[in-house]
Amino acid sequence: MAVAAFFDALAVLLAGTLLCAGMTKLAVPSHLSRAIGELVPAVGSRAMVLARLVAVAEISTALALSVPMARGAGAAAGVVLGATFAGAGILASSRGLGTPCGCFGRAGGRSLGARNVVFGFILAGLSALLFRGGSGGWAAPEGLPMLGTAAAAAVLAGWLYRDMIRDLAPSLGLRGRKVSQN
Repeated sequence: MAVAAFFDALAVLLAGTLLCAGMTKLAVPSHLSRAIGELVPAVGSRAMVLARLVAVAEISTALALSVPMARGAGAAAGVVLGATFAGAGILASSRGLGTPCGCFGRAGGRSLGARNVVFGFILAGLSALLFRGGSGGWAAPEGLPMLGTAAAAAVLAGWLYRDMIRDLAPSLGLRGRKVSQN
């Protein structure tokens, strides 16, 4: 029972992370689009379409991981996504590219490279572990995996965008940090 709970928790954590990453890329695909365009110049104007496809793939994988009967397909998609991210990081590092990766919809930050390789291998490895865990052992109400995924995505989004949340807090009537008016 504890082993099944481990695999269930792992699926929820991976799904929450992928859901958050996919939703932010879908909302702000331009950063990833620039990285794709620099990484694979031949795609040209189709880089935006590819960025949106990556977002849809992440969201679809998250949803599959959240449904115990579809977990095997989600795990397979997670392995493919992880290998793709690692491959993109290796290619960008070998070429010395400097465009930010656009992970989680962010413009700034680190360029496509070593972090993507590490994250890609972690995603692929943990997704492969889910094959060993079976198709899901949720011995709980039917909606719990989806609720867990949504909670994991919300917590991750809150942490990733904590500065933005603090900046918006005063306009919502909440206590936040003071923004200088220059």
